[in-house]
Amino acid sequence: MRTRAAGLDTAMLLAVGAAGMSLLTAWVLVTRGPTAAAALALLPALALGIVYLVTSGQVLLWAAAVALPFWLWPVFGDPLSGNVYPQDVVAVLALGALLFALFLGHDKLPIPRTPVLGWPFVVFAVVILSATLRGHYAYGASVIGQPLRLFLYASIIAGLIGMTVPRMHRVLVILFYPGAVLAALGSAQFLATGGVGAAALSTGGNRPIPITISIFCAGTLFLALLNLRIARDLRARVLHLAMAGIAFFGVLAGFGRSTWVGVALVCVVLFATSPRLRANALSILPLAAPFLVLIAIGVSQAAPGFVSNVGSRVGRTSENDINVRFRIEANRLILDQAREHPVFGVGFGKTTELLLAIPDPTSGVPSLERITLGQDPHNGYVFLLAGGGILALGSFAALVAVFAYDVRRRYRRTSDPIARLILLWTSSMLFLFLLTAASGTTFEATHSVLMIWALLVLPAIVRPDADREPVLVAPRTAAG
Repeated sequence: MRTRAAGLDTAMLLAVGAAGMSLLTAWVLVTRGPTAAAALALLPALALGIVYLVTSGQVLLWAAAVALPFWLWPVFGDPLSGNVYPQDVVAVLALGALLFALFLGHDKLPIPRTPVLGWPFVVFAVVILSATLRGHYAYGASVIGQPLRLFLYASIIAGLIGMTVPRMHRVLVILFYPGAVLAALGSAQFLATGGVGAAALSTGGNRPIPITISIFCAGTLFLALLNLRIARDLRARVLHLAMAGIAFFGVLAGFGRSTWVGVALVCVVLFATSPRLRANALSILPLAAPFLVLIAIGVSQAAPGFVSNVGSRVGRTSENDINVRFRIEANRLILDQAREHPVFGVGFGKTTELLLAIPDPTSGVPSLERITLGQDPHNGYVFLLAGGGILALGSFAALVAVFAYDVRRRYRRTSDPIARLILLWTSSMLFLFLLTAASGTTFEATHSVLMIWALLVLPAIVRPDADREPVLVAPRTAAG
């Protein structure tokens, strides 16, 4: 009887709640219009979605750190409202999932453990928070801004709750392989139609896709090569080599010179240290060679500007390049800030004016332009040094050093090829992001900062062989 009464009470509450929502929606429809009524009607579904992400769908949060900028790059990057970005929503939901897991206990929702979120993270967070508050009181900069994201985005570790190595491998393939295909298709459409790309290049031509997307394509290239390294059958090797070729085209289409250097270094290391990767690649290269030659001829004939732009990006770099001159002058001004308070920095939020002679596109006559400069002169490390001083830069370097030590320790204590693949892929991607941060606005881009934290915490899912739960195998019977 009690069970039936409880069921009736629950049904009654649901009926009353539904009736109340219907009346409220009708009232909003009459007084506020159909848009507000539709938004109100969607609130229950939104609430259920948030509850699912916080309690059961944490992996979707980690996936969002990758999928949002990579898959939706043509329409992605603008703030949702004011200073709120989609990555902020992901980080807040991840923080909610993290608090929920702490409330329930590690036995029910196991949070991966990583030394990256130990003392280096605490020091880094305190230093950045202090520099943010000093900038707020000195220059009126908003407290809620990019500096706080540098450590608050660490909450993305909640996306790894309950994650296993095989599952993460599938997630990486699902996210990066289609993402590289979309980026390559977008680049091909730009080359075929001659449309407007992501940005104009200082060496001539246009960039078909943003540099950040080409870095994500590099992630597909690294993943494909590492998959090729452990692939056993011919069909799998063909698939991974094809994806490596598609991703390589995406890397080129970004026209990021620092990205090219980073990708070249990683690929040289992978091929030099892995005889099996070399053997697997050479085993199918003769089959792929005719197709590669046809593709190269087709690109050179259909889009000769693409080939010439690649050559220009390599051969025309000089101090006359407007981007090079901007970075030299901007770095000089921001380093002057760092010299004012080298240990603690001047605080985040200070602006500086830069006078730069920019030639007219038609006449070529230079004219002085006044540029309001923030604290990121296309060098994230100078940004940290100016705002938070040696303490900020040093604590961030400690984070990276602890990450490297943790990856090395986990790699040596596991023999699982998939686990080692994830560790190598994570290290390669983080290296590329950190390298490009020295010549770009990586630390000013919310999607790049969130991705960096997603990489910093990812090794936590790799458990040493001795710590894994043994797989129980039923003993064979005499008949079996």
